Amino acid sequence: MSLTSFLTESKELREKLRTSFTRPAFELKADIIAPPLTKNYSVVGQAFDYLLRFWLQNRNKKIVYNHKEWVADIAYERIIAKCARTKGKLIEMGRFGEYTVDKKKFLFALVFFHTQSKESHASFVRTGKVTNKLLQSCLFLARLDIVVRAGFIDQALFDFDDQDITDLKALYQAIADEHFVGKNRVILNPYFGHASTLVGGADSDIIIDNMLIDIKTTKNLTLERDHLNQLIGYYLLSRIGGILDNPKAKRIDTLALYYSRFGLLYKFPVTDLGTEEIILECEKWFYDHANQFMCNGKFEEYLKSLQPPRIKRSTSSPKTVKTRI
Repeated sequence: MSLTSFLTESKELREKLRTSFTRPAFELKADIIAPPLTKNYSVVGQAFDYLLRFWLQNRNKKIVYNHKEWVADIAYERIIAKCARTKGKLIEMGRFGEYTVDKKKFLFALVFFHTQSKESHASFVRTGKVTNKLLQSCLFLARLDIVVRAGFIDQALFDFDDQDITDLKALYQAIADEHFVGKNRVILNPYFGHASTLVGGADSDIIIDNMLIDIKTTKNLTLERDHLNQLIGYYLLSRIGGILDNPKAKRIDTLALYYSRFGLLYKFPVTDLGTEEIILECEKWFYDHANQFMCNGKFEEYLKSLQPPRIKRSTSSPKTVKTRI
Protein backbone atom coordinates (compact mmCIF):
# COMPACT_ATOMS: atom_id res chain seq x y z
CA MET A 1 0.00 0.00 0.00
CA SER A 2 1.03 3.68 -0.14
CA LEU A 3 -0.13 7.13 0.97
CA THR A 4 -2.25 7.32 -2.19
CA SER A 5 -3.90 3.98 -1.40
CA PHE A 6 -4.37 5.00 2.25
CA LEU A 7 -6.18 8.15 1.17
CA THR A 8 -8.28 6.21 -1.33
CA GLU A 9 -9.32 3.43 1.05
CA SER A 10 -9.82 5.36 4.29
CA LYS A 11 -12.99 7.46 4.16
CA GLU A 12 -12.32 8.39 7.77
CA LEU A 13 -8.96 9.91 6.83
CA ARG A 14 -10.42 11.94 3.96
CA GLU A 15 -13.16 13.26 6.22
CA LYS A 16 -10.65 14.16 8.96
CA LEU A 17 -8.52 16.17 6.53
CA ARG A 18 -11.57 17.90 5.08
CA THR A 19 -12.95 18.98 8.45
CA SER A 20 -9.60 19.83 10.07
CA PHE A 21 -7.94 21.99 7.47
CA THR A 22 -9.13 25.18 5.84
CA ARG A 23 -9.12 24.99 2.07
CA PRO A 24 -6.63 27.66 0.90
CA ALA A 25 -7.71 30.28 -1.60
CA PHE A 26 -7.12 29.33 -5.23
CA GLU A 27 -7.34 32.15 -7.74
CA LEU A 28 -5.09 30.99 -10.58
CA LYS A 29 -6.56 31.55 -14.03
CA ALA A 30 -4.67 31.04 -17.28
CA ASP A 31 -4.88 29.50 -20.71
CA ILE A 32 -3.23 26.13 -21.21
CA ILE A 33 0.13 26.46 -23.00
CA ALA A 34 0.99 22.78 -23.44
CA PRO A 35 -2.24 20.89 -24.22
CA PRO A 36 -2.06 17.10 -24.44
CA LEU A 37 -1.63 15.81 -27.99
CA THR A 38 -2.55 12.15 -27.39
CA LYS A 39 -4.51 10.14 -24.86
CA ASN A 40 -1.31 8.82 -23.21
CA TYR A 41 -1.96 11.13 -20.27
CA SER A 42 -0.40 9.11 -17.46
CA VAL A 43 2.65 8.03 -19.48
CA VAL A 44 3.42 11.60 -20.59
CA GLY A 45 2.85 12.83 -17.04
CA GLN A 46 5.27 10.29 -15.61
CA ALA A 47 7.77 11.00 -18.41
CA PHE A 48 7.64 14.69 -17.52
CA ASP A 49 8.32 13.82 -13.86
CA TYR A 50 11.59 12.24 -15.03
CA LEU A 51 12.38 15.16 -17.33
CA LEU A 52 11.80 17.75 -14.61
CA ARG A 53 13.99 15.81 -12.16
CA PHE A 54 16.76 15.76 -14.78
CA TRP A 55 16.28 19.52 -15.26
CA LEU A 56 16.59 20.08 -11.51
CA GLN A 57 19.82 18.09 -11.44
CA ASN A 58 21.23 20.25 -14.23
CA ARG A 59 20.18 23.60 -12.73
CA ASN A 60 20.94 22.84 -9.06
CA LYS A 61 24.14 20.80 -9.33
CA LYS A 62 25.68 21.91 -6.03
CA ILE A 63 22.63 21.46 -3.80
CA VAL A 64 20.57 18.71 -5.43
CA TYR A 65 20.16 15.40 -3.63
CA ASN A 66 18.81 12.28 -5.33
CA HIS A 67 18.67 9.67 -2.62
CA LYS A 68 17.69 6.55 -4.53
CA GLU A 69 17.58 4.74 -7.82
CA TRP A 70 14.86 5.34 -10.37
CA VAL A 71 11.65 3.33 -10.10
CA ALA A 72 12.43 2.35 -13.69
CA ASP A 73 15.71 0.76 -12.54
CA ILE A 74 13.78 -1.44 -10.11
CA ALA A 75 11.44 -2.38 -12.96
CA TYR A 76 14.40 -3.15 -15.22
CA GLU A 77 15.91 -5.56 -12.69
CA ARG A 78 12.54 -7.25 -12.17
CA ILE A 79 12.12 -7.81 -15.89
CA ILE A 80 15.64 -9.21 -16.21
CA ALA A 81 14.90 -11.61 -13.34
CA LYS A 82 11.56 -12.59 -14.90
CA CYS A 83 13.23 -13.38 -18.21
CA ALA A 84 15.81 -15.53 -16.41
CA ARG A 85 13.01 -17.50 -14.70
CA THR A 86 10.83 -17.87 -17.77
CA LYS A 87 11.36 -21.06 -19.71
CA GLY A 88 11.00 -21.06 -23.46
CA LYS A 89 11.65 -18.46 -26.13
CA LEU A 90 8.74 -16.10 -25.45
CA ILE A 91 8.02 -13.41 -22.86
CA GLU A 92 4.53 -12.12 -21.98
CA MET A 93 3.53 -8.46 -22.17
CA GLY A 94 0.27 -6.61 -21.51
CA ARG A 95 -1.92 -6.34 -18.42
CA PHE A 96 -3.14 -9.93 -18.80
CA GLY A 97 -0.14 -11.35 -20.62
CA GLU A 98 -2.11 -11.25 -23.85
CA TYR A 99 0.93 -10.38 -25.96
CA THR A 100 3.98 -12.58 -26.45
CA VAL A 101 7.28 -11.59 -28.03
CA ASP A 102 10.59 -13.26 -28.71
CA LYS A 103 12.51 -13.16 -25.43
CA LYS A 104 15.95 -12.72 -27.00
CA LYS A 105 14.86 -9.76 -29.15
CA PHE A 106 12.94 -8.28 -26.22
CA LEU A 107 16.01 -8.41 -23.94
CA PHE A 108 18.18 -6.82 -26.63
CA ALA A 109 15.74 -3.89 -26.95
CA LEU A 110 15.35 -3.58 -23.17
CA VAL A 111 19.09 -3.34 -22.55
CA PHE A 112 19.55 -0.98 -25.51
CA PHE A 113 16.92 1.55 -24.40
CA HIS A 114 17.85 1.32 -20.73
CA THR A 115 21.49 2.03 -21.58
CA GLN A 116 20.42 4.88 -23.86
CA SER A 117 18.37 6.34 -20.98
CA LYS A 118 21.36 6.33 -18.65
CA GLU A 119 23.58 7.95 -21.28
CA SER A 120 20.99 10.58 -22.25
CA HIS A 121 20.42 11.45 -18.60
CA ALA A 122 24.14 11.85 -17.87
CA SER A 123 24.63 13.95 -20.99
CA PHE A 124 21.71 16.27 -20.18
CA VAL A 125 22.77 16.79 -16.55
CA ARG A 126 26.22 17.73 -17.85
CA THR A 127 25.23 19.92 -20.81
CA GLY A 128 21.56 20.89 -20.38
CA LYS A 129 20.94 20.09 -24.05
CA VAL A 130 17.55 18.53 -24.85
CA THR A 131 17.55 15.87 -27.56
CA ASN A 132 14.92 13.57 -29.02
CA LYS A 133 16.84 10.67 -27.47
CA LEU A 134 16.42 12.26 -24.04
CA LEU A 135 12.66 12.72 -24.52
CA GLN A 136 12.35 9.21 -25.93
CA SER A 137 14.21 7.91 -22.89
CA CYS A 138 11.80 9.68 -20.52
CA LEU A 139 8.86 7.98 -22.24
CA PHE A 140 10.63 4.63 -22.02
CA LEU A 141 11.33 5.11 -18.30
CA ALA A 142 7.70 6.11 -17.70
CA ARG A 143 6.47 2.88 -19.33
CA LEU A 144 9.04 0.87 -17.35
CA ASP A 145 7.56 2.32 -14.14
CA ILE A 146 4.34 0.46 -14.91
CA VAL A 147 6.07 -2.82 -14.00
CA VAL A 148 6.46 -1.59 -10.41
CA ARG A 149 3.26 0.43 -10.11
CA ALA A 150 0.85 -1.97 -11.87
CA GLY A 151 2.69 -5.28 -12.10
CA PHE A 152 2.87 -5.89 -15.85
CA ILE A 153 5.10 -5.07 -18.84
CA ASP A 154 3.47 -2.47 -21.09
CA GLN A 155 3.12 -3.83 -24.60
CA ALA A 156 4.06 -0.35 -25.91
CA LEU A 157 7.32 -0.31 -23.94
CA PHE A 158 9.43 0.34 -27.05
CA ASP A 159 6.88 2.46 -28.95
CA PHE A 160 7.40 6.23 -29.08
CA ASP A 161 4.64 8.45 -30.45
CA ASP A 162 6.06 11.58 -32.12
CA GLN A 163 3.16 13.56 -30.67
CA ASP A 164 4.17 12.55 -27.14
CA ILE A 165 7.72 13.74 -27.83
CA THR A 166 6.33 17.07 -29.10
CA ASP A 167 4.18 17.24 -25.96
CA LEU A 168 7.23 16.74 -23.72
CA LYS A 169 9.09 19.49 -25.57
CA ALA A 170 6.25 21.92 -24.86
CA LEU A 171 6.16 20.93 -21.18
CA TYR A 172 9.91 21.40 -20.97
CA GLN A 173 9.75 24.85 -22.55
CA ALA A 174 7.19 25.91 -19.94
CA ILE A 175 9.60 25.30 -17.02
CA ALA A 176 10.68 28.56 -15.37
CA ASP A 177 13.88 28.99 -13.34
CA GLU A 178 12.04 31.16 -10.84
CA HIS A 179 10.02 28.15 -9.68
CA PHE A 180 12.72 25.51 -9.38
CA VAL A 181 16.14 26.98 -8.60
CA GLY A 182 16.87 26.51 -4.90
CA LYS A 183 19.19 28.29 -2.47
CA ASN A 184 20.00 25.64 0.13
CA ARG A 185 18.61 22.24 -0.86
CA VAL A 186 16.79 20.46 -3.66
CA ILE A 187 15.65 16.92 -2.81
CA LEU A 188 14.27 14.63 -5.50
CA ASN A 189 11.60 12.11 -4.45
CA PRO A 190 12.05 12.78 -0.74
CA TYR A 191 10.76 10.22 1.73
CA PHE A 192 9.89 10.82 5.36
CA GLY A 193 11.86 8.44 7.54
CA HIS A 194 9.88 5.81 9.42
CA ALA A 195 6.65 7.70 8.63
CA SER A 196 6.84 6.60 5.00
CA THR A 197 6.99 3.00 6.21
CA LEU A 198 3.94 3.65 8.39
CA VAL A 199 1.74 4.11 5.30
CA GLY A 200 3.38 1.39 3.23
CA GLY A 201 5.58 3.75 1.24
CA ALA A 202 5.46 7.46 0.48
CA ASP A 203 7.80 9.75 -1.38
CA SER A 204 6.76 13.10 -2.79
CA ASP A 205 8.03 14.73 -5.98
CA ILE A 206 10.34 17.54 -4.88
CA ILE A 207 11.46 19.61 -1.91
CA ILE A 208 13.11 22.92 -2.75
CA ASP A 209 14.48 24.67 0.32
CA ASN A 210 11.45 24.45 2.67
CA MET A 211 8.79 24.03 -0.01
CA LEU A 212 7.22 20.66 -0.85
CA ILE A 213 6.05 20.46 -4.48
CA ASP A 214 3.78 17.93 -6.16
CA ILE A 215 3.71 17.86 -9.98
CA LYS A 216 0.37 17.80 -11.78
CA THR A 217 0.43 17.27 -15.54
CA THR A 218 -3.26 17.89 -16.03
CA LYS A 219 -5.29 20.02 -18.46
CA ASN A 220 -7.41 21.33 -15.58
CA LEU A 221 -6.22 24.36 -13.59
CA THR A 222 -8.16 23.55 -10.43
CA LEU A 223 -7.37 22.69 -6.83
CA GLU A 224 -8.84 19.22 -6.49
CA ARG A 225 -9.55 18.01 -2.96
CA ASP A 226 -7.61 14.79 -3.66
CA HIS A 227 -4.53 16.82 -4.67
CA LEU A 228 -4.79 18.93 -1.51
CA ASN A 229 -5.17 15.81 0.66
CA GLN A 230 -2.05 14.31 -0.93
CA LEU A 231 -0.04 17.44 -0.14
CA ILE A 232 -1.31 17.54 3.43
CA GLY A 233 -0.55 13.84 3.83
CA TYR A 234 3.06 14.35 2.76
CA TYR A 235 3.34 17.32 5.09
CA LEU A 236 2.03 15.36 8.09
CA LEU A 237 4.43 12.49 7.29
CA SER A 238 7.33 14.97 7.21
CA ARG A 239 6.35 16.19 10.69
CA ILE A 240 6.13 12.62 12.00
CA GLY A 241 9.28 11.16 10.47
CA GLY A 242 11.37 14.08 9.28
CA ILE A 243 12.86 14.32 5.80
CA LEU A 244 14.87 11.40 4.42
CA ASP A 245 16.49 9.83 7.48
CA ASN A 246 16.85 13.06 9.43
CA PRO A 247 14.07 13.58 12.01
CA LYS A 248 15.59 16.99 12.85
CA ALA A 249 15.65 18.31 9.28
CA LYS A 250 14.30 21.81 8.82
CA ARG A 251 10.54 21.64 8.55
CA ILE A 252 8.44 22.25 5.47
CA ASP A 253 6.77 25.65 5.67
CA THR A 254 5.25 25.91 2.18
CA LEU A 255 3.16 23.51 0.09
CA ALA A 256 2.88 23.75 -3.69
CA LEU A 257 1.39 22.23 -6.82
CA TYR A 258 3.10 22.71 -10.17
CA TYR A 259 0.62 22.73 -13.06
CA SER A 260 3.03 21.76 -15.82
CA ARG A 261 0.63 22.29 -18.74
CA PHE A 262 0.19 25.90 -17.63
CA GLY A 263 3.75 26.53 -16.42
CA LEU A 264 2.31 27.77 -13.12
CA LEU A 265 3.31 27.09 -9.52
CA TYR A 266 0.55 27.39 -6.93
CA LYS A 267 1.90 27.66 -3.40
CA PHE A 268 0.71 28.58 0.07
CA PRO A 269 2.22 28.65 3.58
CA VAL A 270 1.26 25.76 5.85
CA THR A 271 -0.15 28.34 8.26
CA ASP A 272 -3.02 28.76 5.77
CA LEU A 273 -4.19 25.28 6.76
CA GLY A 274 -4.85 26.31 10.34
CA THR A 275 -3.17 26.94 13.68
CA GLU A 276 -0.23 24.90 14.98
CA GLU A 277 -2.58 23.38 17.58
CA ILE A 278 -4.91 22.11 14.85
CA ILE A 279 -2.03 20.73 12.77
CA LEU A 280 -0.45 19.01 15.79
CA GLU A 281 -3.75 17.40 16.78
CA CYS A 282 -4.25 16.10 13.25
CA GLU A 283 -0.65 14.86 13.11
CA LYS A 284 -1.21 12.74 16.21
CA TRP A 285 -4.57 11.50 14.91
CA PHE A 286 -3.02 10.65 11.53
CA TYR A 287 -0.30 8.56 13.20
CA ASP A 288 -2.75 6.64 15.39
CA HIS A 289 -5.17 6.04 12.53
CA ALA A 290 -2.43 4.87 10.17
CA ASN A 291 -1.06 2.57 12.86
CA GLN A 292 -4.45 0.91 13.26
CA PHE A 293 -5.55 0.99 9.60
CA MET A 294 -2.26 -0.08 8.04
CA CYS A 295 -0.42 -1.97 10.79
CA ASN A 296 -3.12 -3.36 13.11
CA GLY A 297 -1.66 -1.26 15.91
CA LYS A 298 1.75 -2.97 15.73
CA PHE A 299 3.89 -0.29 14.11
CA GLU A 300 5.84 0.42 17.32
CA GLU A 301 6.66 -3.28 17.62
CA TYR A 302 7.85 -3.29 14.03
CA LEU A 303 10.16 -0.32 14.64
CA LYS A 304 11.64 -2.03 17.72
CA SER A 305 12.33 -5.16 15.69
CA LEU A 306 14.51 -3.10 13.36
CA GLN A 307 16.77 -1.90 16.17
CA PRO A 308 20.03 -3.84 16.67
CA PRO A 309 20.27 -5.83 19.91
CA ARG A 310 22.10 -4.21 22.79
CA ILE A 311 25.48 -5.71 23.69
CA LYS A 312 26.11 -6.00 27.41
CA ARG A 313 29.48 -4.79 28.51
CA SER A 314 31.52 -7.12 30.69
CA THR A 315 32.38 -5.80 34.15
CA SER A 316 35.35 -8.13 34.56
CA SER A 317 38.87 -7.09 33.64
CA PRO A 318 39.91 -8.08 30.13
CA LYS A 319 42.48 -10.85 29.84
CA THR A 320 45.87 -9.99 28.43
CA VAL A 321 46.70 -11.94 25.33
CA LYS A 322 50.31 -12.25 24.25
CA THR A 323 51.01 -12.22 20.55
CA ARG A 324 54.13 -12.62 18.49
CA ILE A 325 55.11 -9.77 16.18
